[in-house]
Amino acid sequence: MTLVEGDVLDTDVSTLLGGKADAVLSDMAPDTTGTPSADQFRSARLCDELLDRLPGWLRLGGACVMKVFEGEAYPELLARASRAFERARGFKPAASRAESVEIFLICTGYLGETISGEGSSGHQLPRRPSGW
Repeated sequence: MTLVEGDVLDTDVSTLLGGKADAVLSDMAPDTTGTPSADQFRSARLCDELLDRLPGWLRLGGACVMKVFEGEAYPELLARASRAFERARGFKPAASRAESVEIFLICTGYLGETISGEGSSGHQLPRRPSGW
């Protein structure tokens, strides 16, 4: 197992690993402003940045777990992840405080290139298998 820790905006993971990863785990969070609506959009933007980089980092069939602040931008992020993976769902651990907006987006079965989201790189994504 190889752990790569660094800034998602500045780290070339595939070069460090010598190939693509089986899983990407992200506990990223933005510097918070104290304004929940602004903070949740900034959190979703970080997750979009991660999704933009997955074609170079994650092998087909791989998994990704990312922390995100639940809010107005979450449904669009979930929809984007659902197009890039066979399965994507939100999960809030029982140990989380009830008032916390942090949830985890758990994605399995990476399908390949990510589909464009606001500000993303605009790669094309293969169609989702039937039955989903």
